[in-house]
Amino acid sequence: MIEPGETLEIPGCPAIRIDSVTQRNWSRVGVASGPDGTYFVKQFIDRVGRRHARGYEGDNAALAAVGEEISGVRVVPVVGRVPERLFTVSPHIEMRTLESMSRRHRTGATESHRVGQAMADILLACRLDDDPTMVRTWKGIDPKNIGWSDDGTLWVFDFGPLVDLPLDVAAARVMAAGLLSRWVARPGLHLVAPERWLLSSLCAPVAPLTNLEQVETVLREHHDLRQREPQRRGVQALVTRVGLNTLGRVHWAVLNREARKLLTPG
Repeated sequence: MIEPGETLEIPGCPAIRIDSVTQRNWSRVGVASGPDGTYFVKQFIDRVGRRHARGYEGDNAALAAVGEEISGVRVVPVVGRVPERLFTVSPHIEMRTLESMSRRHRTGATESHRVGQAMADILLACRLDDDPTMVRTWKGIDPKNIGWSDDGTLWVFDFGPLVDLPLDVAAARVMAAGLLSRWVARPGLHLVAPERWLLSSLCAPVAPLTNLEQVETVLREHHDLRQREPQRRGVQALVTRVGLNTLGRVHWAVLNREARKLLTPG
């Protein structure tokens, strides 16, 4: 696994040094420095140490299929790969994301709406030519994986394998992920009372592409997955379940109300 202080040798690129590492549920990521700037390193090894070669290969296949841009959203490029260690290297781009937004940042409704509209445009651009009710998108499609830089450019990152899905199912996954965008590990009032202005502005552009039944199904799947929490064990898993059954009850109730508001006719 990549570790702080390690120097990485990458074919076709200058050597870079890992400055810091963060372990996520499904990947290990690091910030690295090199002679010409800062880089982001993603290694496909999960929280319990399992290697995900299929995820690595699927992510690369999705990047190749999408290209440099999709529906006006720039793709964060990969400049180096080391298949035997399952990591990719990208330039570190300064950007803000939904997770970094403050509760007081009410002007963020404009930015969150831009992200939601980008998600809707991407889904429509991914429709299959021979069946427009189906889309070919990627497994990791999620509003949290779109950021915006100071010049207004939207960036998409973290893909995952390509998947073919009915448009309304794919849109339900995107909308559920948007509704869950404030259920993050960072402590704060957003865990009990997620900002409805943010959820509404983010999800409204995607709502016409799906229906309430599909979104409620995906939200239940997310809840059940977190109850099992396959990427955490022991005390961490227990803490996650306790949080879900206390703060999470209030949070999920808000999400379901917002879904009904956006998707119920009239």
